[in-house]
Amino acid sequence: MSNNNPNIIIRVDSQKDFDQFRFFLSPISGYAKLRSKILNFYPKLDEKINGVGVESACAEIIPDMYYRFDATIRDIVLVIEKEFVDASPVFDALAKYMAVPNLCEKTFMCIPTFLPFSPIDDKGNTFFFSIASAIAGNPMKLYRAVNVGVHEISHFIFFEQMAVWIKKNNRTSFNNATTHYFKEGLTAAIMDQPEFRAFFGYERYLGNEELHELSISHKGQVTNIVSFFEREIFSKGCDYQQTLGSALDMFLAEQDKFAKKWDEWNSATSKDELGEYRKPVELG
Repeated sequence: MSNNNPNIIIRVDSQKDFDQFRFFLSPISGYAKLRSKILNFYPKLDEKINGVGVESACAEIIPDMYYRFDATIRDIVLVIEKEFVDASPVFDALAKYMAVPNLCEKTFMCIPTFLPFSPIDDKGNTFFFSIASAIAGNPMKLYRAVNVGVHEISHFIFFEQMAVWIKKNNRTSFNNATTHYFKEGLTAAIMDQPEFRAFFGYERYLGNEELHELSISHKGQVTNIVSFFEREIFSKGCDYQQTLGSALDMFLAEQDKFAKKWDEWNSATSKDELGEYRKPVELG
């Protein structure tokens, strides 16, 4: 039986968490919806920011949370360490679908965060695992950390593969919006495969919220972006690198359209304002 578990180091790092809060709370971060999500989860933080600004508010509140919940954080770390050890089936599947036979040789860092979502630091193979709900008193769902880990590690693998593709084919880099939609759509398509459904016990993996209302039109067929990736990359019976490259070329040619979609998504304050966003992206 194969074991492609990567080496995952779990480290508590309040400074890294502080930096994440400061970034996402900045009005110019480009993540307006995530900023709202933080402030809705922590209304006292919202009040404090209105009084003293982001930097001072975070400097006061974040270290205090680490002090008050120190024992709880340590208990959570012990739980997720064991869960990652028991997660061989999904890492074997991830290695298979993304054609990474040496996944077990890679190392990633997992840092618990008080953010109500789990971001990544794509410059250092570091992903964050949200403990906000657990701290609020909700039981932690079984293998939730593994689910987040597989999701984020698939992004790191994709970044490496995209860099190789760009260099090999003399392509230009993607803008941020196109990179975001491609990595999230690809990851959702991977985690909707049978091995992941069986391990985590869900019926479908829909991916991030911004994917749910986003459609792709290609060769006269309109599908949700996740279904597009499943069809174009994993259902053709072709080499993964070949189908990945074809999809990358399609997205590269339409970067402006994805940048527009990202602006539409972040400017909408409710689903009623997603009329333009729901119009499919035309790919050649």
